[in-house]
Amino acid sequence: MLLTGATGFFGIYMLNNLLEDTDFNIYVMVRSNNEVNGETKLKRNWIYYFESQIGAEYERIHIIEGNIELEN
Repeated sequence: MLLTGATGFFGIYMLNNLLEDTDFNIYVMVRSNNEVNGETKLKRNWIYYFESQIGAEYERIHIIEGNIELEN
């Protein structure tokens, strides 16, 4: 499953629900920049919204750094 917007308000809750309710591997596309990579951005937002670290289910998340707004 591919999820875009996983670091935003709706997306992070959707990711949490998918991790809780399914056994899918989830690919998330995350925009990164020179200061913060995709993994750091996802983990920071997870802590911000859920006030805890991502648990063992983190192994099912596969981060793809990219931007769907840009042409390939």
